[in-house]
Amino acid sequence: MEMPAEIRRLVIPEGFMPGGYPVFLEEEGSGDVGWSFPIMVGPMEISALNRAIWEQQTPRPMTHDTLAATIDSLGGSVRKLVVSDLVDHTFIGTLVIGLGGRIIEIDCRPSDGMILATMAKAPIFVEDVVLQKLADAMMQ
Repeated sequence: MEMPAEIRRLVIPEGFMPGGYPVFLEEEGSGDVGWSFPIMVGPMEISALNRAIWEQQTPRPMTHDTLAATIDSLGGSVRKLVVSDLVDHTFIGTLVIGLGGRIIEIDCRPSDGMILATMAKAPIFVEDVVLQKLADAMMQ
């Protein structure tokens, strides 16, 4: 089952952070009482996600801008991102695109999916299997 999520916060310290930058996903509308977990992303992705959240434009299109424009030019729309699995400490994402009455599911890194979903103002979901795997990992 898909659980609605929202990006709660980005951690963008000054300078390089080995291991990546955490983006915290949280149960939508739960405040401090629901689940929350970080997904580590690279420096380019954290920058692109920050720009998408604040709706900032760059002088020339970046990769995510190009992909979003391509989807739009083909008549499609980003419907949602689903963080669909956790395999060997790696989150798996599924970007759901509507195109001509069809639904297309594309395997993606959750970092890329979060950027595109944020740009499109599309919802983010987390499969309950991900939450169960995170809970199991914490119990070990």
